[in-house]
Amino acid sequence: MIYELEAHAYEKVRPVFKTLDHNLAVNSIIAGLTRARIYVDDPLNPRAAITWIKHRVYLAGSTHNDGFTRAVDELFTAQIYPQNVAAGRSEFVLYYAPHDWEKKIDVILRDKAPIKDRRLYFVFKQLKHDWRALMPEGFTMHPVDDELLAKTGLKNLNRLAAEMGSERHSVDDFLSKSFGFCLVHGDEIVAWCLSEYNSDHRCQVGIETLEGYRKRGLATLTASALVEHALSNGITTVGWHCWASNQASVATAMKVGFEKARDYPVYYALFDQVTNLGVNGNVYFRQKRYREAIQWYEKAFQRGKAPEWIYWNAACASALIGERDPALNYLNQLTDQGFTDLELLKNSPHLASLHGIQGWKALLDKLAEIERISPTGVNE
Repeated sequence: MIYELEAHAYEKVRPVFKTLDHNLAVNSIIAGLTRARIYVDDPLNPRAAITWIKHRVYLAGSTHNDGFTRAVDELFTAQIYPQNVAAGRSEFVLYYAPHDWEKKIDVILRDKAPIKDRRLYFVFKQLKHDWRALMPEGFTMHPVDDELLAKTGLKNLNRLAAEMGSERHSVDDFLSKSFGFCLVHGDEIVAWCLSEYNSDHRCQVGIETLEGYRKRGLATLTASALVEHALSNGITTVGWHCWASNQASVATAMKVGFEKARDYPVYYALFDQVTNLGVNGNVYFRQKRYREAIQWYEKAFQRGKAPEWIYWNAACASALIGERDPALNYLNQLTDQGFTDLELLKNSPHLASLHGIQGWKALLDKLAEIERISPTGVNE
């Protein structure tokens, strides 16, 4: 069984979620600063609980109640998936503790084909840079406030506002509970760093630099400005979460003055089932387990219309294990969908085993003819 907890009783689940305390969203929900629903196994004496804010789902407590476990599966199907799909979100991430929940994943995320990954948690220790001294010419730092949002001539205001609402329920909600800084170059907002889930003298960092301005140290500047402001305004702990594979984020955190405090597992899945199956295949492709990757790509093809990249990856995986006829078959299906990049096809090292076999020249000729008819690569 599962029960929705009344908001006035949220404090009852604080001990249940203690093992997820490094995820400040839970603390913010319990404190009533972030609106969310909490479900428990027992409303009087909860031992297991689940809550979510948009695409972030938090599950904690005892794993021994099978009825609660099955109810969590139903909650994903009836509420979490439909709400996020309706809002246009592409995926969810499940944060959980203890690790014993992994034994229940086949029930909790039944038929969802989740992918296990790792995230890192950093805590700020000491500011390493004076961001003002490092400010490049032509850039200015601005607090994210009403005055900035009133400058309607600034480009990317809508993108910034969307990010403000990604954690809070509205821009006004963000302005009343959080803070942030952004860099402006000319008439364009090009980078920002926003506080998230401010509660109990703590906050987390949300950060982005727009394409075209990356690898120039701008993220370090905005994060340094945010941390400086946080420490000057009663915040004692600033946290930074990122994917373990996001080396750029890791490097920025450490450059600002954060230190790694935790490495923890999560599960994620894309809401589009075909794409999610393809992404499962990519996990095995990166591990060079090509046969298993192909099995997942085939599941994607069986589920529905697949995007071009799944056919391409299936062809590459097949070619890499010497299954040349299936590889050519995937490539022909790919070209039937409109793929026209002849140079990519000829130069891909993954497809080297296909060169010179029957059918390869016919495929190249097919793409060359498409390019001749439509030089832009777009069929007319």
